[in-house]
Amino acid sequence: MAYFETVEFVKEECCNCHMIYMVTKVFHQAMRDTGARFFCPVGHGQSYTVTTVQRVQEALDQSRREEARLRERAIGAEKAQQKAERALKRHKKRAAAGLCPCCNRTVAQLAAHIKSKHADFMQLQGLTTRKQLPEKVQ
Repeated sequence: MAYFETVEFVKEECCNCHMIYMVTKVFHQAMRDTGARFFCPVGHGQSYTVTTVQRVQEALDQSRREEARLRERAIGAEKAQQKAERALKRHKKRAAAGLCPCCNRTVAQLAAHIKSKHADFMQLQGLTTRKQLPEKVQ
C-alpha cells in the first residue's frame, strides 16, 4: 500500500498566488492549533491568524459572560419580586388598618368595615390586636 493511500490530506490555497496544494491532515491541524507559519510550494508565508485554541477560548469566554449576564438578570428579577411582595404586604396591612392608599388618611368607616366583616383578613395581615390600629380608628 502506498504512503499516499494511508495518509489523509487537506486541500489548501495560497492567499497570495492562489495555488492549490495538499498538506497532511495532521500538519493542517497543527498549524491551525498553534498559528505557526508555513509556506506554500512557491514560498509565500502562510499562517492562521486565529488558532483553534483561541477560538475555543473566545467561545468559552463568551459563554461565561452570557452565564454571568443571565445570573445577574435572575438576581435582579428575584429582588424585584421580593420588593413587589413587600409592597403588596404593606398595602394590605394599610388597607386593613383603614388607611387610604392615595392620601394616607385614616378612614374610620373602612377600618370598622374590615374589622367587623373581614376579621380573617386582619388576622392574615397580623392586625389582630387593637393597639396595632392607628389611634384615629380606635
